[in-house]
Amino acid sequence: MDAFLTKLRRSRWLNSPVRRQGALIVAIPVTCLFASLLAFAWLESNTKAAQKQVRQSERVLLHANRLLATVVDAETAIQGYGLTRRPEFLAPYKAANSVLPDSLEKLDVLVENNPTRRQQFEKIEESAQQRMNLSGKTLSTIERLGSQTGRSPELTALLVESKLKMDALRGQIAEFVASEDSLQRQLNEQMRFWQVSASAVQWAALLASLLGGCASWHLFHRLEREVGAREAGLQESKARIQAVVDSAADGIITLSELGNIESLNPQAERIFGYKAAQIKGANLRRLIAEPVRQDTTGDPLTYFLGTASAKLCSCRRETVGRRAEGAKFPMELAVSEMRLADQVLLIAICRDITERRKADETVRNQAQLLDLANDSILVLDIKGTISYWNQGARRLYGWKKKEAIGKNAHALLQTQFPQPLDKIKQVLLREGHWEGELVHTKRDGTKVTVASSWTLQRDDEGQPVAILEINNDITQRQQAQKALRESQKMLQLVMDSIPQFIFWKDGNSVYLGCNNNMAWLLGLNSPADIIGLTDFDLPVSREQAYRTREEDRQVMETNTPVYHVVERFSLQEPESKLIWVDANRVPLTDAAGKVVGILCTFEDITDRIRAEAALAESEQRFRATFEQAAVGIAEKTLDGQFLLVNQKLCDILGYSREELLGRKFQEFTHPDDLPANLALLRKLQAGEMETYSLEKRYIRKDGPPVWVNLTVSLLRHPEGNQSLMGVVEDITHRVEAQEALQARAEEQARTTAILAKTTAVLRKRNQELDQFAYVVSHDLKAPLRAISNLSSWIEEDLGDALTEETQHQMNLLRGRVQRMEALINGLLQYSRVGRVQNSLETVDVGQLLADVIDSIAPPPSFTVEVEPAMPALETQRLPLQQVFANLIGNAIKHNRRGSGCVKISVRDKGDFYEFAVADDGPGIAPEYHDKVFAIFQTLEARDQVENTGIGLALVKKIVESQGGTIQLESGEGQGATFRFTWHKKQAQHY
Repeated sequence: MDAFLTKLRRSRWLNSPVRRQGALIVAIPVTCLFASLLAFAWLESNTKAAQKQVRQSERVLLHANRLLATVVDAETAIQGYGLTRRPEFLAPYKAANSVLPDSLEKLDVLVENNPTRRQQFEKIEESAQQRMNLSGKTLSTIERLGSQTGRSPELTALLVESKLKMDALRGQIAEFVASEDSLQRQLNEQMRFWQVSASAVQWAALLASLLGGCASWHLFHRLEREVGAREAGLQESKARIQAVVDSAADGIITLSELGNIESLNPQAERIFGYKAAQIKGANLRRLIAEPVRQDTTGDPLTYFLGTASAKLCSCRRETVGRRAEGAKFPMELAVSEMRLADQVLLIAICRDITERRKADETVRNQAQLLDLANDSILVLDIKGTISYWNQGARRLYGWKKKEAIGKNAHALLQTQFPQPLDKIKQVLLREGHWEGELVHTKRDGTKVTVASSWTLQRDDEGQPVAILEINNDITQRQQAQKALRESQKMLQLVMDSIPQFIFWKDGNSVYLGCNNNMAWLLGLNSPADIIGLTDFDLPVSREQAYRTREEDRQVMETNTPVYHVVERFSLQEPESKLIWVDANRVPLTDAAGKVVGILCTFEDITDRIRAEAALAESEQRFRATFEQAAVGIAEKTLDGQFLLVNQKLCDILGYSREELLGRKFQEFTHPDDLPANLALLRKLQAGEMETYSLEKRYIRKDGPPVWVNLTVSLLRHPEGNQSLMGVVEDITHRVEAQEALQARAEEQARTTAILAKTTAVLRKRNQELDQFAYVVSHDLKAPLRAISNLSSWIEEDLGDALTEETQHQMNLLRGRVQRMEALINGLLQYSRVGRVQNSLETVDVGQLLADVIDSIAPPPSFTVEVEPAMPALETQRLPLQQVFANLIGNAIKHNRRGSGCVKISVRDKGDFYEFAVADDGPGIAPEYHDKVFAIFQTLEARDQVENTGIGLALVKKIVESQGGTIQLESGEGQGATFRFTWHKKQAQHY
């Protein structure tokens, strides 16, 4: 609570003027009154609007219920008339025809301003009109059929459709009524909300009025306290001002308008040596020792002191004061005017500046010493304007002081900066000083390089006021440094041209430099980056750094160079690797012979080390390969004597290594193959070929000859001699396999001839079967067409004598004829599946399905939905078209509701696509899933659904002939889904 009161006292409202607080408090109850009136008017308007909407909603509900009752009465009347044939049952129907338009018109007027209700009403109006039209059609059908209404499928269909339309209308009206009920509930909630809002507004107005009254009482109480506080504050302010005047460091004198002294503060008494009572009433001229000049028009203070009737508004200047004992002293005097309500006073502020004058004299002496300094010293303001120019600057640049003062230093000297001047000033302002090298132009036009040091001077408030610039000529030093740098650059260039890695260190093993090769090896940007580093700062292992440090120490302590030491050098960055080096370390000595550092060079011999290791490894690998090879290998002299053989060759020939070495290959070669071998060997030795291969037989020690594939090459040794290298592969099994394959090929040739004869016989039989199917189709269809024609002629001959029963029998007769013809066509198609080859083509399944649906022409009550992005296949078009046509036609034909939906989808199965044809029909029980694919099998009587029983059998045969499968997923009352697979790309069969 205390915290809240404290925050309230500090609030902006309580600290505002009393007049503003009073106006705000008066405005609060007036605002509450007007807000209450506006709220009541708004609530009354909204309540009336809500009540109007409620009454309109009630009328809408009333007319909607009447509309539903009228249509229900009309439907009941039609059904009663159809059952009894009594005209009095039609009275509600006739009344509905006259009442319905009026009800619809009233509803139309009621919902015309509500778009949502308007859309619902349009659907109800359309359904009601359709229902009444259907009732009229049903009545016409009943009157046309007369007494045969009980057996008429047409009337049954109309009654079923009428029931469906009536159910739809009931649902639409129920939805419409529910929407109106929901609207009424919302309106009632709004009315309750507005009532609660009215009560809240009343309580808020009452609370605001109470707060306004409390605030008014607080305001008047606070005003009384504020007046008392202001009077006390005024007295306290006077006391504080007097205390400030008494404790001021300067002398403060109050004067009359004519300059007569009225009061002095203690500091003024100490400065002049007078007490206030002694000097009071005297003129200010008594305290001024400066003589009055004749010409007083240029100085207001002099004019004021020299003219008794003069008046002074304000002035400030340095003058000479006089103490009570007559002593004079320098003084700073400031006089200003202060106007009060009933008089004008002058305030004179005096300050003894004796000490400041002494300090200024000291500064002038110091400035004279600076003027004699050998360095160039300049004082510039922040913009660079010269305010001080010593003799050193004159000697260095050639300009006299009066020629330089007031000029911009950078423009006068044409300064060339090492970096932009703005950046230099940023450093100067941030750090207070800056050092660097500048290039200036002298008066005679020559360039001079100076080492410049800038120091920033700030005032008591920390603001920059001046810059002290000291310049020292370093032109000669720079020339010497340039020569040294060029010499060092040449030395560095020589070392960078040496392919070895070079670096040097001081006596503490700190790097002083290196060549480019060394910097590249260590991943440095330049050789200068190594200066100041130690081995522990380089990207080498700790072990390498310790080892290098110890080797350097031994060389420098013994002053003995070390040459051609092969050692490892381990790098960790920029990439981890290990190299071998040939290192040299030479101690560096000064003129007195003292060791001051060490020079190291080394050469990367990693490739040589690796080559030597690779050679040894290669020799070892060759020996292992030679001994473990899967083929026989031998080195021989040019005349065929074995010098070196491996174990595999010993195994092939059946001899040991000792038995073969020293003997010639001619001893083991089959006599029939030796001439061809020797002829190729002569060509090889003559240089006519580089290598030769042949198949030959070797004579084994312990068995029959062995067939081998021999490859011989000529080896030329570095010493100049030559030898033969032979590779022997045992091909005995391959030769035997070739002989067996030859015999098998002859047998297959005989089998192929037999198959060709059998294929010719089968082709002839297929042609005979096609001819038989055509003849059967033609010969059986002709009598069927005759029977159909005869039945039509009999109907025409009988004419009016044709009874209803006879007409029914004739229709059955023609139905059986059509069924027989469909069976013949189905059998003909079934027999041709797999035997008639169609050419392959690219089939767009989506377009094919569109053609199939268009040819079937499903009734408007059926929808066929095809999944988008159907694939394209390389296949025969006609079989796939027959499969889809049969499955879609069956789904429509066997749907008992007269309406439904067929969905066709596809899934990728690798080499196949799996198509699915799903319907929402009556479904097929699991026990009949195999039966539906059998030929002539149907699940419903053919008199109820005309069906040959061949369609699904034909589909199954087509799918399987194309290498696919078909399956059924269904349950009774759950629809049916036929899934079949089809090759993405079929091969052409001939």
